[in-house]
Amino acid sequence: MLTKHGKFYADWRDTQGKRHRAAFPTRREAEEHQNRMRGATAHPHKPLAGRLRGQRSSSSKRKSTTPTPQPRSKKLSARSARKARAI
Repeated sequence: MLTKHGKFYADWRDTQGKRHRAAFPTRREAEEHQNRMRGATAHPHKPLAGRLRGQRSSSSKRKSTTPTPQPRSKKLSARSARKARAI
């Protein structure tokens, strides 16, 4: 809800996503209208597919299988090997 120049504005979006505002003299009237409009245009919730959020299967409780980084080998490229020999 927005307050501007002594008026209270109810703020909501319709089912197409268009924004609407209406001015009211009191905060209570603006909140009631806003809640009524938001309730009338609320999208219905779809049931979740598969398992519910927050539930994990027993296999997902395993430790991470991320490999530990290996140190790089000291192998030089052909060009670097020639430079090293020249020094």
